[in-house]
Amino acid sequence: MESVMHSDMMDRVNQVCRPARMQHVKNFELPEDSININNGALVLHLPHQSLCAVDINFGPNQGGIPVLFISPQLHGTLICSRYQDLKYGFSNGWSRFVRRENFQANDMVQLWSFADVNNNLYFAIYPQERSDSS
Repeated sequence: MESVMHSDMMDRVNQVCRPARMQHVKNFELPEDSININNGALVLHLPHQSLCAVDINFGPNQGGIPVLFISPQLHGTLICSRYQDLKYGFSNGWSRFVRRENFQANDMVQLWSFADVNNNLYFAIYPQERSDSS
């Protein structure tokens, strides 16, 4: 799977946050438990350096940091983000985002991280076509 953002999505991201830095984080399949609209959350196993804004403090005593997720339709949703034990967790707001964007379990997506000049953190999630017929 390609790790180049489609130009239409990049145009949308530029409209929202004018990124100073951007980084492809991961291509992955949305797990079924992340799509539960009542209490779904997305948990990703990633090193902290996988994000653009590496100096953000995701301390264990913090209640989480709100980050803006941008959809291909240019909708923005604030989602609570936590980092612990090499796992990023996205919870409060994630179910609303999934429901509005009509994501389904096992959808293939690309996740991108952006930071603006003020080091605010953003994510963009973009659906991908499967490269195989399975």
